[in-house]
Amino acid sequence: MANGRVVGATVAAMLLAVASRAPAMPADFVYKVVMDTDNNPATGCSFVVQDANIPSQSMNGFEHALEIFVATAFTPPKVVGMQLLHCVSGSTFALTATLDANTWPIGVNNGVAVPSAPNADVVEGYVSRAAVGDPSTMRIIIIAETAADATDVLLTSTGAAPGDAPPLLLSFPAASAPAMSAVGLGILAVMLAGLPGVYLRRRCRTEATAVLASIAVAATAWAATIVMDGQVADWTGVPRLGTDMLGDSSISHDAEDIVTAFATRDPSNLYFRIDIKNIAFCGDGVMDPGEACELGIPCNPSPGCTACQCDPA
Repeated sequence: MANGRVVGATVAAMLLAVASRAPAMPADFVYKVVMDTDNNPATGCSFVVQDANIPSQSMNGFEHALEIFVATAFTPPKVVGMQLLHCVSGSTFALTATLDANTWPIGVNNGVAVPSAPNADVVEGYVSRAAVGDPSTMRIIIIAETAADATDVLLTSTGAAPGDAPPLLLSFPAASAPAMSAVGLGILAVMLAGLPGVYLRRRCRTEATAVLASIAVAATAWAATIVMDGQVADWTGVPRLGTDMLGDSSISHDAEDIVTAFATRDPSNLYFRIDIKNIAFCGDGVMDPGEACELGIPCNPSPGCTACQCDPA
């Protein structure tokens, strides 16, 4: 994926109140990353959140919200659009830009493990660092909702209510090194190859190994970019921001039941990954509650049995 792949910057003249706004793109679910980019609850807009365990309440201090729209009319379901909102005042956000004209699949059953269920499904999204002020530290909340605005929310590292666990904080160095080119990485490799002999004459082998490991990790971090494809290999080594309680969707819907969330960045973009209990009901090979049939499983004729769900054979 090309860095900074922001296709448009269509600024809406009409202000949009997030709490009552219908999705602007054809989608079944919307996953939101709401950002307090200055990590200051006294500035920015408020955002109302709730789920089965957290009563409806207003969270304060948010400057931006990234919305990721997912449609289930595909097998597997796809991210069909993203948009960035910015705080205007109070609880009112306005459209900043529609992001990325491309679509990409969610990851089906390749997320983190879920007890007594297939692995979680993976939703990926991104936004340019410049579009949100390139923060070094920010507080975020993660929201999953249906078109009817029924929600699940991840507010803290354990999924508990605010005050009962640490908030979701994303911190980066104030100034990050640029991504290294192939030539730069080659030069670094040569330097690394010659370093042990020089270093070992002065220090013990254990210390030299630690230094080399640190340099190698830093080089990898500089060059890391997340590809929007639903796959998780490029997320290796990125720690979880927080893990939510299972079964706390406000309407007991697995496609809005947040499992965990991750975030990272490269020199151009911030990347977010939200693992959801189960979005891909149709075509995931697992007979879920409420399904009439499933790909690979013989069709049981009923009004709920569609071509998408039934084995083509």
